[in-house]
Parts: sequence; structure tokens; C-alpha cells
Amino acid sequence: MANYKLKKPSKRQSCKKKYKIVKKVAEHNKKLKRDTKRKGHHKGAEKLISIPNKCPFKEELQVEAEQRREQLKEEKASKKAELKAFKADPTRKRKLESDVQIEIGKKALVDLPAIHHDQYILEPQEVIGDKNDKSTRAFAGEVRKTVEAADIIIEVLDARDPLGSRNRAIEKSIISQGKRLILLLNK
Repeated sequence: MANYKLKKPSKRQSCKKKYKIVKKVAEHNKKLKRDTKRKGHHKGAEKLISIPNKCPFKEELQVEAEQRREQLKEEKASKKAELKAFKADPTRKRKLESDVQIEIGKKALVDLPAIHHDQYILEPQEVIGDKNDKSTRAFAGEVRKTVEAADIIIEVLDARDPLGSRNRAIEKSIISQGKRLILLLNK
């Protein structure tokens, strides 16, 4: 005769075991969510909006919706192709930076009216510091090279003391070279 278990085993468990299981399940679910987020898996496609049969222009609306869907697909594909070509181009970073600089320069030239720069330049004040210092001469050389290479120079001024942070000699040399000088007031 078969030995039947008349009593089912108890489902009691210690709190330690119970909370350990809860913790493991939460950790597992968190890991699954993270993986799906990384892989880019999304829930199923969105449900299409159904048009009631009583609608007088149902066929026309369906055709328009289908055309719109096709147009969106084409736009998405073209954007994807552009992005792929952009990523494949090794000189993209340099091109992007130069394009941005050109655009900024064009905007500055178009937006700003002709300004007489002499009215903004004040007479030079006393120069503080030693002109013969090696680091000062090296810095001056670097500034000169930068000014020669640039078309537009942005001079950042301290808002607390804008006149004290200006260098009139450098400003005059920049303007005499026919370059644009933008004064930027920084807090």
C-alpha cells in the first residue's frame, strides 16, 4: 500500500529566510529592468487608433494616417543614415567645431552694426608688474599667437571690476589688425 501523506508540510519560515528571498527577488527584477533598458527593448508596438465605421471619411483618414506613417519611417531612416555617415567620418569633430565657429562669426558680422572701436578704448593706465619677467614674456607671446590665429577675440571681463580687468594695449593691437573684439562681462 502507498504511503499517503495526510499532513502537508508547514509553510512557516524564519524571518531571515523570508526577507532574504524578498531581497533576492527584488535584486533579480532590478537586474532584468537594467538589462532591458540597456538593450533598448521596449514593450510591444503602440496600438493603432481605430476609426469608427460610422465616420463619413474613414477611408480618407486611413490613407492619410498610412501616408504619415510612411513619411515618419522615411524621415527616421534618413536621420539614421545621416547619423551613421556622421559617426563614420573621422574628421567630424574638427568639421563641427569649424562650422560652429564660422556660424558664430557670421552672426557677429551680420547682427552687429558698424561700430567705431575708438570710442570704447580708454587711455592706458600704469602697468603693474615687471615687463622683463620670463613668464610674462612667454604669456605675451602666447597671447600674440592666439590673436594672430583668431578672427574674433572674446575678452572676458570681471563684473566686479570691468575696467580693471581690461588690457587696453592688447585691445588696440587687436583692433589695429582689423579683427573683431567682443567684450564679455562675467559674474
